[in-house]
Amino acid sequence: VRQGYATPATLSIGRAYWPHRDDEPVTRAVTYHNPGSQSVTYQLSLRTMGPDGEPSARGMFAVSATSLTVPAGGSATVQVTVDTSVHAPDGYHSAWLAATAGTTKLTTPIAVNREPESYNLTFKLTDRHGAPAEDYVLVVRSLERSDLWYRFGPESTFTMRLPAGRYHVMAFVEDAAAHHISLMTRPVYDLTRDGTLELDAREAKVNSVTLPNPAAKPFGVDVGYSYRSGNVG
Repeated sequence: VRQGYATPATLSIGRAYWPHRDDEPVTRAVTYHNPGSQSVTYQLSLRTMGPDGEPSARGMFAVSATSLTVPAGGSATVQVTVDTSVHAPDGYHSAWLAATAGTTKLTTPIAVNREPESYNLTFKLTDRHGAPAEDYVLVVRSLERSDLWYRFGPESTFTMRLPAGRYHVMAFVEDAAAHHISLMTRPVYDLTRDGTLELDAREAKVNSVTLPNPAAKPFGVDVGYSYRSGNVG
């Protein structure tokens, strides 16, 4: 007996961007295929789970039918609708669409990310010559959670989508020809709306370096810092 199957194997709805009051329902098709010689009737059911481990809010997930008959050698389709405008916790929501016929059970996992309050933060990096920086490392660290983001060159202007909150930002911009690395930091950045943060290596300066031996000539100078917050060390 040839086993029936469903396509697609999984449904990823992706990210529903905050705020959610204007979210439009998203509908996707799940098609059941029956390669056998007899029709098959499936009973359909949904099991859901929100980011808190509890079932998702009523209306978050819906299927267009409770049963579906798939003809021999043919296929039949149902519609799955995900509505993130309903009142529900932000975060990842999951569902499992089960199609059962006797001892046969086909399961289609479904997922959607109901984005928490988030904003676009645009970065503009400039090198020591005033040109767009191409060789850099940018580090963005949440001061409220354990989240950490990295970004590498060569794109000097870019946008990150980040949850609202307080962040620590630092960037290393390299001038390979001069064997020079500029370190810049924004110790605390409060992200409460879309914004732009400019990091200009020309502003990274060391006014003077004093050595214990006045006759010594420095081979290299390294300047760094440490930062301790109340939540993340």
